Amino acid sequence: MHLFHYFLAVLIIVQAAGQQSQSISWNSFKRRYDKQYIDAKEEQHRRIIFEDNVAKINRHNYEANLGLHTYTLKVNNFADMTHEEFLRKMVRRSKTNIATKVSKTFHRHTYLPPSNVVIPDAIDWTEKGAVLSLIETQGQCASNYAFASKGALEGQHFLKTGKLVRLSAQNIMDCSDKYGNEGCNGGTMEASYQYIKDNKGVDTEVSYPYEAMEGECRFNRTNVGATVTGFVDIPSGNETALQIALATVGPIAVSVDASHSSFIFYSEGVYNYPNCSKTELDHPFFLVGYDTLINGTFKQDYYIAKNSWGDSWGLNGYIWMSRNNNNQCDHWPPNSPDLSPLDYCIWDEFVKVINWNKVTSKTTLIQELKKAVKKIRKDVVFESCNSWTNRLYRMAQHDGDY
Repeated sequence: MHLFHYFLAVLIIVQAAGQQSQSISWNSFKRRYDKQYIDAKEEQHRRIIFEDNVAKINRHNYEANLGLHTYTLKVNNFADMTHEEFLRKMVRRSKTNIATKVSKTFHRHTYLPPSNVVIPDAIDWTEKGAVLSLIETQGQCASNYAFASKGALEGQHFLKTGKLVRLSAQNIMDCSDKYGNEGCNGGTMEASYQYIKDNKGVDTEVSYPYEAMEGECRFNRTNVGATVTGFVDIPSGNETALQIALATVGPIAVSVDASHSSFIFYSEGVYNYPNCSKTELDHPFFLVGYDTLINGTFKQDYYIAKNSWGDSWGLNGYIWMSRNNNNQCDHWPPNSPDLSPLDYCIWDEFVKVINWNKVTSKTTLIQELKKAVKKIRKDVVFESCNSWTNRLYRMAQHDGDY
């Protein structure tokens, strides 16, 4: 009887410590990102979402420490948003029927890389002065296309004139609707460049500041910061052409698939996500260079990309995307969370039943996961971890997506 009381007391103490730690984490998050909610009910709702996202982040980083991932995640400004809410507000794709119809009138050309060109093993345009040091933030507005377009144009303008001028994303948002762009509802770089070309310029940021909402077009020709004489499309899937262009032309605007939680909460390392889509591209940003990460005999090629989600996201606003990896994510994921077979509360059981010697790829991992889940569900009775057992079982049944 005394032993029962002792274990009960320990359990209560551990639970209290865990709740206190969660409260500290939540309060720190609110202070850092100046989070304010309309009432206590809304705050409690956001806290539940936050704690769920923190649990996902911790699980991923636990797996990364085991060598299952090449990158880590962290809490950022989006941690109190559901996955669906984030996609709706931040990475909406422009309506293809409008964009496709209008784009037929664009002056389309395909990039032809020079022959016999020798490109460097690595290049970083931020070190050459072609990229603003400021990390901009689009806010809760899917204006990423405007930031990607102007970011690459700022680099080209610098390389032509020697002057790095901050251009107006708001100008592009407000004035390019006739070209298929939709303000805070998404758009394309092609439409943005065609607008700037036809308009004979885009205003500077200082004269036309960003507001994170759609407004009336207020373009003023006296405030033009840069012009566009033409633009080209790099063939999709041709990483050789992309790297040559990046090395010889300058920063390049691209579209990627950014719909996974692993991208949303990316922290550092080479983002290598085999399941990401090459067709469902929902987030433009721009590449500023490429390099290779060398760790002993292990090498990882990567692109350096600048995002528009603020400097608290990723690697101080940047991300290292996997390079020379079968054009992963089409420079890049289906709408499903990360494959996360490990959970703290059942990790010990998985260690016992998974044959790790057979895990050499995602396919073999799923095969072993299915065997493990079936064995665990049959042989082990979970109480507090039962929901995770069910979730893992669903994940195994759907080849990793849950």
